[in-house]
Amino acid sequence: MTTSELATATGKEHAKEQILNDINDILGGEREVLSVSFGQFIIQ
Repeated sequence: MTTSELATATGKEHAKEQILNDINDILGGEREVLSVSFGQFIIQ
């Protein structure tokens, strides 16, 4: 994702959803991640 996409609250929510889906795909149903949260969010 680009910096401008991540600069908005909507962009951050989209990133969380994408991370959640990607991790659950990797886990293959053995376990499930229910939520993703960011303690800090640093854009470089």
